Amino acid sequence: MFRASGRDVHFTLRGSLKTGHYLRSRDALCGNAEHRTRYQELKQTLAEQNWPDMNAYTAAKSELIEEILRASVSDCCPRKASLARNASILKA
Repeated sequence: MFRASGRDVHFTLRGSLKTGHYLRSRDALCGNAEHRTRYQELKQTLAEQNWPDMNAYTAAKSELIEEILRASVSDCCPRKASLARNASILKA
């Protein structure tokens, strides 16, 4: 991450898992107004807090982001979502 003038700029490698995660998150938020609203409200709440570092801030957003990503897979690919649920049950 690079910080300049109060902005955080994240760099990732094309084709990396992290890049894929960012793009899926972006697409999920762009495709659903309810998800955008929930994410915006969470970010506004989190912005009012003091964070020891960016990792803590990122961790605070993770649960909602994962929920949004799971919902977006269910919305666009019901079979894929079913397979993902079954895989998570097998891991437990």
